[in-house]
Amino acid sequence: MKRLLTFLYILFALTSFGQIQDSTQDEYYREIDWKFIPDSVVQLSDTTYLFKAQPYDYNDPGAIDRLMGNYIVDFVGRRYKIIDSTLTTITVEDEYQTGKAPQSSQIARCYKSVGNGLAEYVGSVDYSPLDLSTRWKLNGADN
Repeated sequence: MKRLLTFLYILFALTSFGQIQDSTQDEYYREIDWKFIPDSVVQLSDTTYLFKAQPYDYNDPGAIDRLMGNYIVDFVGRRYKIIDSTLTTITVEDEYQTGKAPQSSQIARCYKSVGNGLAEYVGSVDYSPLDLSTRWKLNGADN
């Protein structure tokens, strides 16, 4: 009987701990943040670009369903706002007037920003696949 009670206590403690862990994720945890490689970048106007985008790693948050966030960060750290998407393409706007298209054939990230999509920054984003200097620029800009 003692063993059964001990087992039940441990089981209850482990399941309670798991529920506590799930409820502690704050509003800044990324819901959508997946990698892709922009392909066939086409300039539509002075500030808009269209490109093909298929998820690079289906384990990323939102990748398997190809959920759209509201921003793209390319390999060199330029941010673009998503204005439209189809099953295979994404259309972005260069809000910061850089005059440069998204870096083609290099890893980029599609993410939903913090504050329910109202801010341009994303909490706890993984910049590791991007260029080394980009990681430092974006970490500085986001903090």
